[in-house]
Amino acid sequence: MNILIIGGTRFIGQEIVKSLSDLNVGLTVFSRTIKTNNSFNYVKGNRENIKDIKNIKGTFDVIIDFISYKGVHTKEIIRIFPNVRYILISTAWKIPDNIDIFKNEINYISNKRDAEKIVFKSRKNNHRNMVIRLPIVLGIGDHTKRTNFFRKDKKIVYLMVPDIIINFCWKNEIVDFVINEIFSKKKNNKSIVYPTTQYSVKLSEYIKIQMKVEEIEYEIKKISYRKSLTSEVFKDYLNNIGQNLYYPIKMFGKTKMKVNSLKKLEENFLLLKNNEPLK
Repeated sequence: MNILIIGGTRFIGQEIVKSLSDLNVGLTVFSRTIKTNNSFNYVKGNRENIKDIKNIKGTFDVIIDFISYKGVHTKEIIRIFPNVRYILISTAWKIPDNIDIFKNEINYISNKRDAEKIVFKSRKNNHRNMVIRLPIVLGIGDHTKRTNFFRKDKKIVYLMVPDIIINFCWKNEIVDFVINEIFSKKKNNKSIVYPTTQYSVKLSEYIKIQMKVEEIEYEIKKISYRKSLTSEVFKDYLNNIGQNLYYPIKMFGKTKMKVNSLKKLEENFLLLKNNEPLK
């Protein structure tokens, strides 16, 4: 099997590339970042540049696209590789109601939905094309710092909605899920699939579990969104990436996912502690 991965140099993609490189597959990675690895081929390019996309050479069985943020991105790849199974990594978030607060999130979700529409339309010619919708993914090596945004020496954690239910997956489980989809031999696969495992827990409880594992005590305090924007004091506590974890954004497909045990979550936190200890 020959696989093309678009993106794939950070976090989930990086781990999937690593796992696939251990298998007997042909692997090509298209990215702006080039890494030296003799076991597969890197193609350097910018997704926004159609000439770079056209420079991807090879015969592929599957394309995994992590960085399609516009419908035109997906449309161009499917046009160039019409007979190749295309898997879009998308989001399970629904568009939030508050336009003033969630401008970046609304743009991101809307663009992903546009890309999804191209995939659905393409299934007329290639019925195995599909969308994988993910909630927030946490884990070791998270470049967004979502997993670690509150893991600091400070003893106070300010949250806007401490009791909000957060829905997320852990990276290692997502990697296994995506790889299983790549090698799936189902003839009538669904157009949209969701991870089979997720965690659903109050944000405050999430932090308490991590405190238990880290053996660190934080004081959790509530803060209004607008105060967090106007007060200099909170710049060290809150940032846009951290906020994304606990914004009350609704999700698609939540009932289709199996909620993992909190004991398993503790095990993942222990891995985080051992691999990325607090300094």
